[in-house]
Amino acid sequence: MELNINPKFVWVKGAFLLFFGLFPFFIYFLGDPLIYLKYSIKSHDMIKATYFKYFTVGLLLWVLIQILRKRIRISSNRINWIIMAAILFLGLAVTSTVFSVDPKMSVNGYTHRNEGLLAFIGYIGVFLFAAFMLVEEKHQRLMLLICTWSSVIVSVYGILQHFRVDFYQNYGIKDNLERAYAFFSNPNFFSTYLILHIILAMALYLTDKRTYSLWSYSIIICLQVTALIYTYTRSGLLALGFSIVLLSLWIYARQRSLWLRWGILVCLIIAIITALTIVDGTQKGLFMRATGTMNELKHISEGEGGKAGSSRAYIWKKSLDIIPQYLWLGSGPDTFALVFPDIPSEKQQYLYDENIIVDKAHNELLQLLVTLGLPAVLAYIALVSGVLIRSWRELRRRTGSQAVMSVCLMVVICAYLVQAMFNISVVTVAPYFWMLLGLCYARTRTS
Repeated sequence: MELNINPKFVWVKGAFLLFFGLFPFFIYFLGDPLIYLKYSIKSHDMIKATYFKYFTVGLLLWVLIQILRKRIRISSNRINWIIMAAILFLGLAVTSTVFSVDPKMSVNGYTHRNEGLLAFIGYIGVFLFAAFMLVEEKHQRLMLLICTWSSVIVSVYGILQHFRVDFYQNYGIKDNLERAYAFFSNPNFFSTYLILHIILAMALYLTDKRTYSLWSYSIIICLQVTALIYTYTRSGLLALGFSIVLLSLWIYARQRSLWLRWGILVCLIIAIITALTIVDGTQKGLFMRATGTMNELKHISEGEGGKAGSSRAYIWKKSLDIIPQYLWLGSGPDTFALVFPDIPSEKQQYLYDENIIVDKAHNELLQLLVTLGLPAVLAYIALVSGVLIRSWRELRRRTGSQAVMSVCLMVVICAYLVQAMFNISVVTVAPYFWMLLGLCYARTRTS
């Protein structure tokens, strides 16, 4: 199965690029008045989720119109296993919704999360659009440019926020929080956004030979890394370190000519992390997070492993206990809060609040396993691994900047998966992952 799409549609490509450039700025002061009045807590995430649904509906209507006009044709002359995996994943999400413990919730998603069936439809739609519409190198590079320059404003705002300069405060966040969250209502979400965009900026830094561009991208990456540090998110720093190691190994093995340029950038990043850690001192910041990690290792050694990872270990253990009950179809998209064991004494012990609602597994695969079931997880793994494997195989056909761009897109996908082992998928950031996954696949179709 393959899609044959008219290569024109310039305006819709432009709208797609513009949407991802503006997406971080869809916060409450830009929101629809009806949306603004609906939520007493003016969450940036709710507004973004609502606009993403609008975008999804518009995209689907456009595709339907083009199919009826025969400008998009579905051919079955050969089997495309990656597209089949994407469609199968979406089909299983639909099936899980039908048999959900709460079908209505599964369609729209849990309150304040909004990652129900409509979000999954949007994710697959974004993946397919990027894969089949952004096939030209100039469009792919333009997407990276738009996202990177857009992230500059977001990063600067996050840095200012750390110093208590917050012009459009999200009232769902504590006033005294020093961890930057920018326009994402949670430092962890902001961290994930930054990791993706740091690697995109690295791709531009490594492929642009103009001197002023090198300086520009160096400054951008420094701002992004500074904002990342101020989120004080360990999974984000882990993903950054993982990405630097992967890129270093590949550049040393295949692109030795970039080694000096890359080495300078890595030294800059290390210098920023070191300097900000020293400035923060021992009572806060990265040093405090490192101390927290040591305490968690102590809990594990004392047989209290449930408190590890900010008590994520407890959530993972309880999640594993309920998997057999929902193994094949899951409990339904975004219904984790309804099926997670509600034991007040345990929540008080591990989460320090017996009334807290655990609505995510804090591990993306575990979340999908509980809510969508094992077949959907296997389809998801087949889709992502299929894109990565095909990209790696096609890499030998590329040289120079094209090879660097392909590798960076592969690394950004891997980085997202690394942080997803400890974080949750949210509608404010996940669309970027699915768009980049589509771009990565698009490059294999044009190599």
